[in-house]
Amino acid sequence: MLVANEIYSAERQISRALPRLAKRVSSDSLREMLDERREHGTSLIERIDEAFEKMQVSKGRQKECRRRGIDRGHRPARGGGEGRPHA
Repeated sequence: MLVANEIYSAERQISRALPRLAKRVSSDSLREMLDERREHGTSLIERIDEAFEKMQVSKGRQKECRRRGIDRGHRPARGGGEGRPHA
């Protein structure tokens, strides 16, 4: 269940960050793509929630190192560590 927990955590973090990113971009097509990605992520989160409930499995804790990078709007650098901000 470790992989499912990690996917769940990452999707939740991304779903919170995408609206902020969408507000910051100047391209309408990119904003639309980010909105579609958020909707897809929300659907995936709901499906994972249902699966965890059916299996009576804990969702686990949020992965802190990933959350920090996503919250700051950074992309991961190769080999780990802090990334650089998205434009």
